[in-house]
Amino acid sequence: MKRALILIVLAVPLLARAGDVKDTSDLLKKTKVGIEKAVEEAKKAAQGTVVSARLVKGDDGPVWRVLVHSDEKISEVKVDAASGKATLASSWKDESEAEKARPPRPGDGD
Repeated sequence: MKRALILIVLAVPLLARAGDVKDTSDLLKKTKVGIEKAVEEAKKAAQGTVVSARLVKGDDGPVWRVLVHSDEKISEVKVDAASGKATLASSWKDESEAEKARPPRPGDGD
């Protein structure tokens, strides 16, 4: 009984890691667009400086999630890793440290 318990304790972490590798491997097999092309397409959808690019699992397959910084704005661009089609997903204000530290002004909460 102890021997079976030891095998289970050792096998569970190995299976969990193997699943992660398999998922990553599957993503990479379906990826036709490399990171360089994804960044290039993202910059067309949202002009600025790319600060992050990450391959993630999307609803329809792998997607590059690219963050682009411009002035006081961060934009998230999703690039289909199979076709290279870039879509602006969202944008938000990138507040400076000084702006974050300032006290509230009248009307801020309105």
